[in-house]
Amino acid sequence: MGVIVRDIYRNIQEKYGNTTEKIYVSLAMPAQGLQNGYKNISILKKETEFDVELGDRKQHIDVRLASDSLNPDIPIHLICGAELNDWQCYASLPQKIALFARAIPMFIDHLFWNHHSVDLIHINDWHCVPAGVMGKLKYAKQGKKIPVLYTIHRVGEKEAVYDVHFLNWIKFYEYENISKAAYFSGSGWGKFSIEALGCYYADKVNTVSKSYMSDVLNFMGKFPQNQQDMKNKTTYIFNGIEKFHNFHVGEKKTGRKNFLNKNNLSNGILISFVGRFDGRQGKPGVLLQAIEKFFEKNHTITKDVRFIIKYSGGDESLLNYANYLQSKFPENVKILKGWIE
Repeated sequence: MGVIVRDIYRNIQEKYGNTTEKIYVSLAMPAQGLQNGYKNISILKKETEFDVELGDRKQHIDVRLASDSLNPDIPIHLICGAELNDWQCYASLPQKIALFARAIPMFIDHLFWNHHSVDLIHINDWHCVPAGVMGKLKYAKQGKKIPVLYTIHRVGEKEAVYDVHFLNWIKFYEYENISKAAYFSGSGWGKFSIEALGCYYADKVNTVSKSYMSDVLNFMGKFPQNQQDMKNKTTYIFNGIEKFHNFHVGEKKTGRKNFLNKNNLSNGILISFVGRFDGRQGKPGVLLQAIEKFFEKNHTITKDVRFIIKYSGGDESLLNYANYLQSKFPENVKILKGWIE
């Protein structure tokens, strides 16, 4: 995420920055095992601390300022405490989402007290929706408008649906009347969609491709109250691609050659899959089957094809299958973990 925040900072600085006012862009996230630093992440200091209430529970929260040696100019604020410290992203997820939602408005208070003007909240995927929305609503009650940009990577029609009592648990009513039905309908009795909640309160909704924007709009069709301005405020930026037009062909050819040489692959027709290797999306599994069938055909053209899979995370069964294909077709299939800079 540090790379994304860095790019947001650079673009804002180029378009709106000046010499008299420094623009401050920060990444706030659950600690997720990083609370004491790890590899390229180092802890600089404890930024602030406070207590939050979650139902009948009181939880102490530390906010630690961290630095990423790969992106040293971007401040990272790790929200630390209890479930927020669990390194597994999806472990105790309701508790993690709830604590984060209670902590972020307090953290925004800290930013204001330290003379940082909060001009935009970016919500990255549905896990952060309650936190970003509650940050916006708290200050709306005080007459300050903080716009929210909500990026949807993949619609979670099942996993992003929670019981409405969750809103009582995180004390959502402190900032908004939870009897509003705009984000309840379409999910069953007593249920609400966190993604619909995010879309309802977002000032701008971003998706990761043009076709996926249509999927999001179709999904939001289940929530009639969201349709009024949903289309007008929804856009797309291709995921993982800095620029999708006006490519510099010469630079690409050099980069392509260096990439093949670095990974011990000879020149040929290059096909790639870059993204999360997640079975829930369906596509990676079908793709692997297609790769195996393609190379098993042993057509004349197959010897000239290089298939690169660049993934982040992933299901163990899919990764085992991918590694099997790499060993079966070593001159044609390459599996690489992480992201291409």
